[in-house]
Formats: sequence, C-alpha cells, structure tokens
Amino acid sequence: MKLRLAKISDALTLARIHKECGQVQVGGFMHRLGLSFLTTYYRLFLLEKGSVIVIAEDKDGVVLGFSSGTLDAREHIQNLRRKRLRLAFSMLPALVVDPRLLKEVMLRNRFVSEADHAVPMLVTDGARGEYWAWRPNSKHPAAAVILRRAWCNTLFELGCRSFQYELDSANSDIEKFKRTFGCKVVRETTLPDGRRRVVVQEPLGPSKK
Repeated sequence: MKLRLAKISDALTLARIHKECGQVQVGGFMHRLGLSFLTTYYRLFLLEKGSVIVIAEDKDGVVLGFSSGTLDAREHIQNLRRKRLRLAFSMLPALVVDPRLLKEVMLRNRFVSEADHAVPMLVTDGARGEYWAWRPNSKHPAAAVILRRAWCNTLFELGCRSFQYELDSANSDIEKFKRTFGCKVVRETTLPDGRRRVVVQEPLGPSKK
C-alpha cells in the first residue's frame, strides 16, 4: 500500500469513494447530494491552506481510501460560507431527483450560517477531523487504520498535538474509538434533524502507529 497527500486532480476520486462509503453508512447524508456536489466540495476543500487529506493506493495506483481533515476548522467553515452558492448549484441535480433533500440541506445549512448562531457547528476552531473512508469491497480493511495513523502523524508533524472530530451515535462504536485511538468525549448534543452527535478529542504524538 502506498500513502500520499491528495491533489486537486483527486477531487473526483475522493467524491466517488465518499459516495460509495456513504451508501453503506447508517444515516449518511452528503453522498445523497450527488457526485457533482461531492466533487465540488473536495475541490474547494483541497484549495484551503489548512486542508490535510491522505490517500491510500494499491500497487497499481487504485485509490483504496482516504482520511481528511483540516488544521483550521474556522478557515473551512468560512470557505463553505463564501462558496455557498457554488455548492448549492452543484447539488441541483440531486435535488431534482429527490426534492425531499432540500429540507435536510436547509437544516444542515444552519451549521455554517453566519446569521444563525443558535445551532453552531460543533467543532469550529483548531484542527478538525473530517471523513475517514475505506472502500467496502477493498481487501485488507485493517489497512484503513494504517491510513488513519498516517493522517494523524501528518498532523503531528505539522505542529498539532490534538484534534477534534464529530461522531454520530448511530454510525460509530464510540467506545471502540476510545480504546483504539485514545480519544475522549468532550461534549454531545442532539442535532435539529434528531441525530445524536458527540465531539471527541484525540491526542497526537510521535508514537501513534
């Protein structure tokens, strides 16, 4: 397995893997907004100064998965605000197919809305973990953990000593995350769409292998 940093030209590949993984994830939402949206999202994300996305490839160069996040959650949120119109246009094909998605889009839009501070995005500052994806049909799924460790080590080398990320209670074995990665729950809440979500903090160090 080969590990490398993602490039702008990888945006479509990241989108395809995100969609593939989202389809087997309980409660997944972003994949339902379509390949056009996801490609736009990752292209914009990769242009951010603080974005860190590590890709895993097999010996033939086929991408097996990726781990993504940012050194600066505030930059990411502000970028989503600035590019809101572009992102909205990119999801139009999915909304035409399923207009019911619009209600969920509006709910999630509150997380990045400058005008609405009642439901802030849960991790709004500092280093933030985004999406960890491994193709469901790929061989050696244990390599997904090696990929994630590599992403963590990259953050450490860039000066981070911890990061936070969000987990949906329905999707994640939170106790397993605690045991495997040494993270701790720092807060939890119920989102407007009814999902229970926790924010966890994970330490970084040179020995995380």
